[in-house]
Amino acid sequence: MKMVEPQIEATYSNDLLERFDRLKRKRQETIKLNKIDAAQDSRRRQLVTISRAYQHLPNNNAYNSRADSKKDLTDLERAMEYTIEECEKWDKKQERKANHGIHDQVRLAESSYYKEIEKIPIDIEAYKAQKAELQNESHNAPAVELSDTTTQKSQGRSEPNSQDIKRSKIQKESS
Repeated sequence: MKMVEPQIEATYSNDLLERFDRLKRKRQETIKLNKIDAAQDSRRRQLVTISRAYQHLPNNNAYNSRADSKKDLTDLERAMEYTIEECEKWDKKQERKANHGIHDQVRLAESSYYKEIEKIPIDIEAYKAQKAELQNESHNAPAVELSDTTTQKSQGRSEPNSQDIKRSKIQKESS
């Protein structure tokens, strides 16, 4: 096998890097020129469309005056006066305006819930009276016996339900 000298290998890699950089710059320049050419082509097509619209008019000099042409153009022809960049900016602006609504159903439901709650009148005095009554009831009510829960567990139920608690209260009150 033949050994390649490091100096030759380094110059070869440098040449490749330089060539790659030149190609990259050329590609960027070509993209820029293509955009310019596309804009010019678009403008040319717009002018052809507008000039066709004015061929049937008796006075073709109206086209030379930009103010007069703006008055006489239809909406479609006025739209053709804008460049691609201006149209893209306008589309982005319209899209931003359109996206201000609520698209998330959860947020919509939450906001409507809070609006409905705000409409409900709150009687604080009645609330406090009801709360005090419930607290008095809970202090006066007898505690549930543990034996009730153990019999329910043996019957296959793990916790007493509200009917069982009511029955036990009634039984204790009657005895």
